[in-house]
Amino acid sequence: MFYLDDERSGPTASEWGVFMGTSHHEPMARADKEQNRFLKGRWDWGSNKAGVQAFMKEGAERSKNWLTMYTLGMRGSGDAASPTLTSAALEDVIKWQQSTLSQTLGKDLASIPQQWVMYKVSGPWRHSAAGTRYLKQQASVKRARLTMSQGGPRLLAERYEGFGRHHAALERRQPR
Repeated sequence: MFYLDDERSGPTASEWGVFMGTSHHEPMARADKEQNRFLKGRWDWGSNKAGVQAFMKEGAERSKNWLTMYTLGMRGSGDAASPTLTSAALEDVIKWQQSTLSQTLGKDLASIPQQWVMYKVSGPWRHSAAGTRYLKQQASVKRARLTMSQGGPRLLAERYEGFGRHHAALERRQPR
């Protein structure tokens, strides 16, 4: 695990201008394998919201001084589809994550590198009226990287007037 194997991993990557992040199913700079060691309770937004929030917030706090691409959203444990995560709950997750990132990092949300990775299981939501409305309301979406597993960014860009074509503005840095 990048952030745990060596305490200098995050700072060293930043010194070299390298943005680090976690996988498509590991939100807020927390590795999936960290759940077994640090998560109190189950990986379930509905039944353990406070535990999941504390776990995610710790990832943002740990990485706040380093160059980080934050993965947003949530899937089930071990990259499985969540049997309990509804569209409304997913919107709640993302809203909470963005608020937490802004507060923890002390930055405007639009300046925080983020990625949303949407899979076919989120297809019904992202193509629904509620999903379209939610994505359009998110000012930070224009600055976030959206990745699709089926249909690719082109489909998302056509469907949502350019979403998916915008990437977070990442400053190129020289090693110190």
